[in-house]
Amino acid sequence: DPAVAEKVAIHAPCSVLVARDLEEGHGHLICTDGSDVSMEMVRSDAELASRCDCPVTLMSVALDVEDEPEARANVEKAEAMLKELGIKVKETLIPVGNPVEEIIEAGPDYSLIVVSESGKTGLQRFFMGSVAFKVMENAHNSVMIAR
Repeated sequence: DPAVAEKVAIHAPCSVLVARDLEEGHGHLICTDGSDVSMEMVRSDAELASRCDCPVTLMSVALDVEDEPEARANVEKAEAMLKELGIKVKETLIPVGNPVEEIIEAGPDYSLIVVSESGKTGLQRFFMGSVAFKVMENAHNSVMIAR
């Protein structure tokens, strides 16, 4: 029931995996905004993916062309961190546009979309929403909201 999954994701104090039709072997699409919370999520999920021999793709979405250098820096920072841990990144993606739309569009090519949650309280998330929750609600494949 999508309503139950959404309630759990909104109120849970820990990471939440919404498992849908999981297609094995397509790897993890790890989305980062460069924040400390996001970078910790990149590290922890990439370690998990590497244990499962799942390819890792990093994505940071630029809202517009002017934000592209920042999005590129986010991905480069994440890739450098993973390289230090001995984790190979298969691909990096830096699309320009609406983050929710870009993540959902890329999502079907992966077994799992991983997004970090913004640090808002459950009530704030309920009223304001977030990229993570909009991706969870609209993606057709599995989504992990990392906290």
